[in-house]
Amino acid sequence: MPTIQVFDREFQYRDEFDQSLVLKFLSFVDFRGENGCWIWIGGRMPQGYGIFCYDARSHAAHRIAHRMFNGPLADDRIIHHICKIPFCVNPQHLSCRSQEEHAGDHAGQKATCPQGHEFTPENTYLFRSVRMCRLCHKRLSNEHYYRKRDQLRKVAEEEGIPLPVPNKDKRVCAWGHPYDDLNTGWVKDGARKPRRDCLTCRRYRLKIAYYKKIGRLEVAQQLEREWKEGTKPV
Repeated sequence: MPTIQVFDREFQYRDEFDQSLVLKFLSFVDFRGENGCWIWIGGRMPQGYGIFCYDARSHAAHRIAHRMFNGPLADDRIIHHICKIPFCVNPQHLSCRSQEEHAGDHAGQKATCPQGHEFTPENTYLFRSVRMCRLCHKRLSNEHYYRKRDQLRKVAEEEGIPLPVPNKDKRVCAWGHPYDDLNTGWVKDGARKPRRDCLTCRRYRLKIAYYKKIGRLEVAQQLEREWKEGTKPV
């Protein structure tokens, strides 16, 4: 294994990694942690794990440390911190475990998230081998949405820009056709909720596509003009 000297220390790393990449990784490490911990001073996840950009992707810093200094690591294997410090990247403090072994290591961990939500199977999902609370994720997503919405409304009011009307509150489609019982259809796009669709516009689109397909472009162009000008119902 090749070696590199940094801060009067010699490090052996696997030849899978370039020397420049190893230097970049070690530049985010503070070796003065307690009990020999290597403290990651770069970006961190909310759970405290370090983040390192490698191969045009963001990776958990402790997993890169294990691959760089200890050995290969399968995607289904989990890195266990022996020192219990999530932002430690000392390879001697990292142990490769299976899902079952890692669950046994954390058998006595908390049954709730910091907000008090219970870690039930319905309320728990794994993100990079870390338990996450679905209720907290939903709350944070809603807060982000409403915060951005309020910011856009404030800017629109200052600039005098009219706010868009939500689709559910519209009484007519984009071309002025009313959303009544006879002219309203529903379209479902994948996993999204069904949305309203104007049947008049749908008939125009189907007829225009048909005449274009058979080569009668003049009829298709006439239908497009009638559709946008609203001169003749279909």
